[in-house]
Amino acid sequence: MNRSVLHLLLGLALTVSTTWNTANAEGIKQEKSEKAEAVASTVDRERKEFIAAAEEDLKKLNAELRELKQKAAAKTRAGTAELAEQTRNLEKQLTLAKRKLAKLKSAAPEKWRELKGDVAGAIDHVKQSIGKAKDDR
Repeated sequence: MNRSVLHLLLGLALTVSTTWNTANAEGIKQEKSEKAEAVASTVDRERKEFIAAAEEDLKKLNAELRELKQKAAAKTRAGTAELAEQTRNLEKQLTLAKRKLAKLKSAAPEKWRELKGDVAGAIDHVKQSIGKAKDDR
């Protein structure tokens, strides 16, 4: 009889232990899933904010380039030729920056950070070039 009770208690203990372990494992899986979703949401928000800021920068740079072109039209022939060359180079740089941003926008969410530096660098280069062109005028 004592053995039967002992087996019964042992079986009950194993059942409780297995049930607890299963519930605990499910809880851990749920927690990991929630954390992964939170990280993905943060990365997505950060990506969208970067894209919005880059698009705004490119709009401003485009407007500055148009302003430089207008000034070139009002200059003398010698000055116009030089400024026209600068604006052609600036247009190429701006186009390159736009292409890099388009590539980033179409990239998989986990790859966008690899492209972020290229976009930021291209935009900074255009900013510096436009600033220099303005200073030269």
